[in-house]
Amino acid sequence: VTAPVRQMQLKSLIEAHVEKTGSSKGSAILKEWDTYLPLFWQLVPPSEEDTPEASAEFERTDASQVRLQSA
Repeated sequence: VTAPVRQMQLKSLIEAHVEKTGSSKGSAILKEWDTYLPLFWQLVPPSEEDTPEASAEFERTDASQVRLQSA
């Protein structure tokens, strides 16, 4: 997962999972986030691989400006 916005989305999903389930594995991932992050993969359909959201270059600005919305 190289795009910062996707990294934040992934972390938010894991945080929600830990909150709802009490997952010890999820807690361990969050505590050692920098170690575990490179172990996750972001799968992107070929038709979307050139979109800004799939690119590591997409979000180089202040992360506080990014807003994630759940469906």
